[in-house]
Amino acid sequence: MSFTSSLFRPGAKRHVVVEVLTEKLGKWVVLDPTFDTLVLVDGQLASALELHEAVVGGRISAITFERNGSALAPHPKPEIYGHYCRHLFMAMSNAIFDGYSVRLLGRKRISFLHFSRKATYPQLRKQLLLGAGGSGLFLGAVFWAWTFLSLIPD
Repeated sequence: MSFTSSLFRPGAKRHVVVEVLTEKLGKWVVLDPTFDTLVLVDGQLASALELHEAVVGGRISAITFERNGSALAPHPKPEIYGHYCRHLFMAMSNAIFDGYSVRLLGRKRISFLHFSRKATYPQLRKQLLLGAGGSGLFLGAVFWAWTFLSLIPD
């Protein structure tokens, strides 16, 4: 899963974490391999959604870390997550294990859930851009087919 500070690419800050399902707690828990840490919200191991809710709810001080003796530097600060975690994207498939990939078309396309209180996902804009791109591809194919067919002697 991925966090990002903005939906617009220029200047956006991104951070990728993983979640694991813990049977003992019966919930998903964020593991941050970049900082070699577990993330806690209000002193409890947190899921990505709980971390995101704490950030967009302005509760940065509720975020703490459990490093279990890791000496990896730098040590994380809650403010780092305050910058990164404005938007949360979760893959809707077991992409690596089921042969899915990031693509516009096809049977095994990864779909993402987007969570944010600050801004809505630009679904209409995305659909318009995909439609325009698809139309351009179609018109290009028609042009090249017409060109190829016009070169064939009768």
